[in-house]
Amino acid sequence: MIIDDRLPMLKSDLPVNAGPSEGSGWWLPLLEKAYAKMNVNYENLNNARIENVKEALRALTGMPVKELPTRRKKFVKQLKESFMSNYALSVFSPYDKLGLKKDHSYNIVDLIEVADELSNDGTKIVAVKLRDPWTRGHNVAYSGPGFDKYGQTSINDVNKTFMMSMKDFRSSFDSVYIAMLANSWKITQR
Repeated sequence: MIIDDRLPMLKSDLPVNAGPSEGSGWWLPLLEKAYAKMNVNYENLNNARIENVKEALRALTGMPVKELPTRRKKFVKQLKESFMSNYALSVFSPYDKLGLKKDHSYNIVDLIEVADELSNDGTKIVAVKLRDPWTRGHNVAYSGPGFDKYGQTSINDVNKTFMMSMKDFRSSFDSVYIAMLANSWKITQR
């Protein structure tokens, strides 16, 4: 597929969809443009459905995508294993809740263990750090409980990230979509 380097922009000189990475790399908006072209236009990318999240992960990575329901008994253990395997992890928000946008996808960028302040026995809780790739130059909208008391910044508008407790994460998202990238796999073409 061949694309040019012209991107649709807002009046604020920000790209309509994805913007440059933290290091001012423009590979993501160009990759998004190629994916939009593969799907006829940008509007088809913005029609958020769960199927689009799974298909986008599969198309962009070329790897199988597994769905991990958040209500599963061993969810936290399986999520940690997927994260430690460097798999690409995304979620889809079917609800308007805690400032999350309905029909919107987010990327999981980190799992952080923090000491539970409410516990006297040194218990740790897991926080999920998410990135909102669609913020478009305005503040991250997440309005749930913060993690500032744990020494972690809850919301970082510069890199569009925010943190959620595992409890809030599991009640806000039905599943995690995992692109099963693996260094041991060989990609062959016929």
